[in-house]
Amino acid sequence: MIKRAGKEGVRYIGRLFGWIAEFFKSAFWGIHLSIRRKITFDFLTLYVILSAISIVVISLLFTYYNVDNRSLEINNNINKLLLGYDRGRYELKDLQERLDSLSEGNELQLAIDISEPDSVRHIQTADFIEDNFPRNVYQKLYYLVKYKYIVKSPNFFYLRSEGMGRNDYTIYQMHSFDKHSRFTVVLALLMTVAASITFFFLSTIGGGRIKAVLSPIYKMTRTAAQISGQNMEKRLDISSTKYELRDLAITINDMLDRLNKDYARQKQFVSDVSHELRTPIAIINGYGNMVNRWGKTDEKILHEALEAIIDEAGNMQILVENLLTLARSDNQTLSFEYEIFNLSLLIEQIAEQAKLVNTRGHIITAEVEPELWCNLDFAKIKQVLRIFMDNAIKYTDHGKAITVFCYSDQTSIYAGVRDSGIGVEKAEIPHLFERFYRLDESRARETGGHGLGLAIAKALVIGQGGVIRARSKKGVGSEFTMVFDRDENLLKIEE
Repeated sequence: MIKRAGKEGVRYIGRLFGWIAEFFKSAFWGIHLSIRRKITFDFLTLYVILSAISIVVISLLFTYYNVDNRSLEINNNINKLLLGYDRGRYELKDLQERLDSLSEGNELQLAIDISEPDSVRHIQTADFIEDNFPRNVYQKLYYLVKYKYIVKSPNFFYLRSEGMGRNDYTIYQMHSFDKHSRFTVVLALLMTVAASITFFFLSTIGGGRIKAVLSPIYKMTRTAAQISGQNMEKRLDISSTKYELRDLAITINDMLDRLNKDYARQKQFVSDVSHELRTPIAIINGYGNMVNRWGKTDEKILHEALEAIIDEAGNMQILVENLLTLARSDNQTLSFEYEIFNLSLLIEQIAEQAKLVNTRGHIITAEVEPELWCNLDFAKIKQVLRIFMDNAIKYTDHGKAITVFCYSDQTSIYAGVRDSGIGVEKAEIPHLFERFYRLDESRARETGGHGLGLAIAKALVIGQGGVIRARSKKGVGSEFTMVFDRDENLLKIEE
């Protein structure tokens, strides 16, 4: 019964703390949102909560510490009385009177079990609660809540068992919580005053310090709000920032630099696409108007217009397909179908096909390592080699050499095209793989193309885990090579 009542007392205390938590929660959410969003408010709120918990816990610990000290003193006095009683100096009546005297002066209730050889005698103060003495935490909490007594564990004073007297004694103490709570309240008030003074200094000095530390964040916020697509050059000020905030500002500035480059590249890309589409659309529109005016009755004009429209539509289709390939590469949705094939044979086929369409007298040769078998996307590797070959043919003068090659070493597989063409300056090599990049616009109009070939080749090679290497020298020639890891992509077919 007492155990069940003790559990109910614990539940009551739990509900009490729940009500307190709900009160603080309601008070917190009642504060204006703009104040709650400030870091200083979070720190001060945390300080108030921790201070309140500390005041309660420390006050309770002080109360129990005081009770322990008082209990030890009372217990020593009772032991002296019991020693006198055991030796016959006091009668049981005298022991009862002295027990009542201790109880009245200290606002506590006492009881003693006297274990004689053949019986157990019990004496207690007048207000000692006639109930099973609490033995566990639940029962002690029950007594604290219901009777307002702090119950101490029984103290045993063995004289007969240790051969020093006639009887054994068990001493019970129940201290009035009201008496000690007065000291607890005084201590809590003093701690509250101290916490309030500390809170005042924290809210003024500490709050100002926090505001000074966080002021760079406010500047960052204002600067970031001013950055837009029309103002991508603005950067965060790192001269006044310190500690981790400086690292944050540098990181954000680096991110803005990358975004600015990507944004500029995107604008240039849109501009280049618009430029590439403007010409064929204008041609198609012009020939359409010409057919509408005169081509209905003139078959020569009609055939000329249809051929031009079909040709420009084909160019637009190639451009759109190339753009879709690059878009899939950017979105990492470009798919590859791996298969085992003889790279040496593919290189020889590329060379033979180039010879068949060679109208400029180029000397086209193939340098291959025999039986170089690979596990790659055959169609896309062939597309890359054709891009290399087309560029070599376009930019190599009549009668000069073009070589298609493949070989391997201990770490990698190599395949590409080497020419004796016009070459480029070393500083221009990194730009060759940019979209719509052309070295010479006048030369580009003669040779055709959109300036997307090498960008597509790079996307197809990188998508399969490889890299593209470019070497060139002005007036000497160029070499474009795709490189793949030997362990992953090279297969040796044993005869």
